[in-house]
Amino acid sequence: MKSIPVIKTKELTKYYGKVIGIENINLEVRRKEIFGFLGPNGAGKTTFIRTILGLIQPTSGIIMLFGEKDRNKLEIKKKIGYLPESFSMYEDLKIKEMLDFIQKFFYENYEKNNNKKEDLIERFNINPSNKIRTCSKGTLQKIGIVQSFMHNPELLILDEPTIGLDPLMQEEFYKLVLEENKKGKTIFLSSHNLNEVEKICTRVGIVKNGRLIVMENIPSLKTKKVKKVEITFASLEDINKLMLEDVYNLSIDKNKLSFVFKGEIDILIKKIVPYQLIDFSCNDPTLEELFLEYYKGER
Repeated sequence: MKSIPVIKTKELTKYYGKVIGIENINLEVRRKEIFGFLGPNGAGKTTFIRTILGLIQPTSGIIMLFGEKDRNKLEIKKKIGYLPESFSMYEDLKIKEMLDFIQKFFYENYEKNNNKKEDLIERFNINPSNKIRTCSKGTLQKIGIVQSFMHNPELLILDEPTIGLDPLMQEEFYKLVLEENKKGKTIFLSSHNLNEVEKICTRVGIVKNGRLIVMENIPSLKTKKVKKVEITFASLEDINKLMLEDVYNLSIDKNKLSFVFKGEIDILIKKIVPYQLIDFSCNDPTLEELFLEYYKGER
């Protein structure tokens, strides 16, 4: 029996007047997966998240969370942990007071998980006695992470979760996400950080101009007919003679030519056969290079 998706949208659309926020997004997030929602700033990621959570109303379309159309049910809300892209807190409160205040909204969950908040505070090296107004951007982000995880939700919706974190805290966050996923949690992670998505997500959706243009498993996406190629020629003149098509991200360093190739690799090999080569490599691209292929020509 097929399990019910944790998140499901059908033709989900949100217009701001005549401006497209998101348009006709059909998406399913499976139970117990880490789904990456990838796109640059302004692509529609936050609009999508705020719409599925009921923070803004869609223009049209269907939204289902845990198989329910009514997202405002208390039982549904208790199952969700949400980290917004930007948020504010009561500046006069101490960190502990702020987190205790948030805790009261999920009192039933905390009866079963009363140590999770303290464990997360320690894990992310937060001083709970500091006042919110004294916190740096990085510390505020860590507080946001704590509040989204501490009530042990079944679904975590994280919008640009590592903004402001130093590299060590980013790695700690990735460990936390993978640990929670192993416990059966579903994670929906919105990011423009390509390495981040490639590192921890199992499946990715790429959004462009408010529309979902790709949704695939990351290993499958990376094996598309896009290759990272490096060729070292015996002569710089040979590089100048070579006529290539279907390439982008091209660079030349002395006699070394590097680019990303989209097309049949056999065609490329036939084009370079007449020239004397010192070295040749052809590898699967990073997710970033794939991403550039979808967005090339936008600027």
